[in-house]
Amino acid sequence: MAGERTELDALRSCMADLLRAHGVAAVEAWPGRDRQRLTGVVAAVSIRSCTAEPGAFWEYLGEELDADAGVWRERYGRRLEVVFGLDLYAPGEAGGGACQTGFDALAQALHTGTGGGLRLIALSRGEVSYDQELDVLRCPAEARCRAYLYASAEEGGAFTDFVVKGEVL
Repeated sequence: MAGERTELDALRSCMADLLRAHGVAAVEAWPGRDRQRLTGVVAAVSIRSCTAEPGAFWEYLGEELDADAGVWRERYGRRLEVVFGLDLYAPGEAGGGACQTGFDALAQALHTGTGGGLRLIALSRGEVSYDQELDVLRCPAEARCRAYLYASAEEGGAFTDFVVKGEVL
C-alpha cells in the first residue's frame, strides 16, 4: 500500500542517514517531490539489488516483549547483501574535480562510518559524464554491503517496523 514503510525504504534511509551523519550530502532517490537546484555535490541513494541469504524470505527468530505496548511480538530476520547506488551529482559549472572530491568524502564516510547496521564489502565508481539537459555532472557509484534486517509482526501477521542491524562476525 502507498505510504507504508518497506524493508527497502528502511535500507535506503539507513544509508542516507549514515552518509549525512558523516558530512556527505545525501538524498534518497525518487523522493516524490520536485528536485532542487544543486549547489554542491549530492549522493542519490538507491538500491540496485538486494539478496537474502540463506533460505526463506523471512526467518523466524522468536518473540520479544514490546514494553511500551505490553504485548509479545514475533520477530523475523534475514541476512542481506545490498548493492546501493550512490550516484554523485554536481552542478555543471563545478567541474569533474567536484565529483572526485564527493567520491573521496563518500569513501571516507563508508570506511569509517558503517556502524549504522551496514558492513561495507566493496565500493566502486564509474566515469563522470555531463547531462546537458539538467546541467549536472553525474558520477555513478556503488557500495556493496552486508546487513541484517529485522522486523516485528503483530498478532495478525502485519509487520510493524524494520530495523537494520550490523553483521556479527
